[in-house]
Amino acid sequence: MILIVTLGVIGLIGTTATGRALADKLEFVQITNDGAHPVPVAVTAVKTPYQQTTFLGEFQCEELGGSSGQFVCRADFETVPAGKLLVVTHFSGNVPLGIGGAMRTSTLVVDGARLTVTGALPNGSDYYNFGGQVTGYVRGGVAPQVILSMVTSVPHFTKTASIAGYLIDCPGGSCSIP
Repeated sequence: MILIVTLGVIGLIGTTATGRALADKLEFVQITNDGAHPVPVAVTAVKTPYQQTTFLGEFQCEELGGSSGQFVCRADFETVPAGKLLVVTHFSGNVPLGIGGAMRTSTLVVDGARLTVTGALPNGSDYYNFGGQVTGYVRGGVAPQVILSMVTSVPHFTKTASIAGYLIDCPGGSCSIP
């Protein structure tokens, strides 16, 4: 392709006296990409899809104020592998609330930041869906969490929480959070 374009340019400018003079001055340049002559390139991060779901039993929930029916539950996820950055784009789950129950907040805890979604939508028979679209970052060696605050009459039923997003490789093993 380059040879055809070069010959086309020489042929085009070689048809006039000025063009022939320019053609005589054309020089070929070889571009190398070594340490002494680096050619700038854009490096695009490879995004590896990531999703994890965890189940919460009654021992991962703590009732506040004795028998108030107000509970805080914590879902712990696996630690992000060293040399990776997890970008969480969505978290969700479902919880049993029972008669008179209410979902206060669901919070994604990522590397010191808290991203909170309020409320939940019923999905039938006392279970409610929570969550939403977020953008949170978790460095390698850190485990994300989802913390649920709710009023429920059925704390012993199974609850689920999921996170989804993608992993990015960190150059040199260290990632900075955007």
